[in-house]
Amino acid sequence: MRKLACVLIFLIAFLLAHSADALPRNMRRHGPRLGFNVASGDLKRPYEARGLLPIAGVAGWHFEFAMASASNESVAVVFEQVPLLGGWDQDLLTPTLSLVLGVRTGVGLEVGAGLTFVGPTYLVAASEWESRDVIKSTHATFALGWNLRAGRLNFPVNLAYTPSRSVGRQGAWTTLTVGVNWSMLD
Repeated sequence: MRKLACVLIFLIAFLLAHSADALPRNMRRHGPRLGFNVASGDLKRPYEARGLLPIAGVAGWHFEFAMASASNESVAVVFEQVPLLGGWDQDLLTPTLSLVLGVRTGVGLEVGAGLTFVGPTYLVAASEWESRDVIKSTHATFALGWNLRAGRLNFPVNLAYTPSRSVGRQGAWTTLTVGVNWSMLD
């Protein structure tokens, strides 16, 4: 964990030092996301017990609010809300909600950290819920991204790492998503 924190601090310093384009002061970006999630460690067991691969498709929507400083418009503080529905390709529906706070540079590089809330899984074939808990678990999330721009259209590519250390289970989810959104200035 200490190594990860050092890497994130280095990345933030690098991104801040190599910012180029000015960003609008206040901006909202919303749009669809599609990708996949890979479970590792003990988190693979529920998939393997059902004869499934520990790789699940994810789809959802991305809500983002960004604010650049008047004194340094090449760096923006970004708050993201990303609700996703995972496992739809394997007859499982697992809702997640990630709340991430980070920074984006004028060249589109992003780094952030936050929380991911995981809901209970709905087993489509059995027509039943895995549990009755509204929030099954909460985890720290670390994210890196690159935002490619074409006018007011944006094509974000994000990689998120979500470690889990529940009682008796250790592992992580690694999620890659791509999407499209459009800039709305405030």
